[in-house]
Amino acid sequence: MDHGDHVHYYRTKIRSVGDIQGPRPRHIRSDPAVTAVTFNDGTTQMFERPQLEDGAVGEGRPVAGAAKSVPVIPYEEHLLVPGAGVARDTVEIRDREGALTASVDAKCPQPRGDAVTRRGVIFGCADGALLVTAKDGRFDGEKIPYGRPVADSARPHDFRHRSGSTTLTATAGGDAVWILDVTKRTWKLVKTGPVVAVNTAGEGAPLLALTSNGVLQAIDPVTAKVVADTELLTGRKPGPHAVIEVDTNRAYLNDATGRKIYEIDYNDNLRLARTFPVDITPSHMVETGR
Repeated sequence: MDHGDHVHYYRTKIRSVGDIQGPRPRHIRSDPAVTAVTFNDGTTQMFERPQLEDGAVGEGRPVAGAAKSVPVIPYEEHLLVPGAGVARDTVEIRDREGALTASVDAKCPQPRGDAVTRRGVIFGCADGALLVTAKDGRFDGEKIPYGRPVADSARPHDFRHRSGSTTLTATAGGDAVWILDVTKRTWKLVKTGPVVAVNTAGEGAPLLALTSNGVLQAIDPVTAKVVADTELLTGRKPGPHAVIEVDTNRAYLNDATGRKIYEIDYNDNLRLARTFPVDITPSHMVETGR
């Protein structure tokens, strides 16, 4: 349905398709063929996505050997399993049945955080990032080092980016933001002050950061200056699950306490375009239909 400035895509009505048995899910990653559910205890179950789309959960297939801190990622008709090996610093390549086919030569100690980009899959590591790419069935890894000592508390733990973009963002401790340019293979640390959520539309676009007192800011990534701001959570602090989702035209922010979703025009000085009241507590938000 074309709404002029945006488009909605519908395949079926929202409905429950059943329960997935296991501990609380920690990560869910998917491609057109399979969905990988990684649980809090580090175990992973694979489910057939066409079966899910037809309205049935089906039987999950276990994938062993993954680290608890990062998910198994379906990619290029294979599974990327980080945190494997004796030292737990290896990304293994498995087939869709979970059998080992290869390992990435470059290591990723203490993996934490991931993102799928058009350039490949990014894993956050203690010494930078690992970019895993695939061509003609061969998987390679390239390290993108921080270029400076980084304390564990300042490491990225959750990469955020616009779908299709190769510019990744992540909070760095509580008062700065990391920008990882996958295309240029560079990291940049931007001192922002205390922020709880961050994202960006891509290269050249401002950083979108939610401060600890509920103000959404647009920050020039080069100068670190605030170029626009808007107070959304008046008199309230953001909840622990605040996220900023970004697409090609709008940004979306969940207000769990106020039970609202805010739609922001980031190309128009952070203008509040729409507010969506919801009858649930939106403590978890993702954008779909992209």
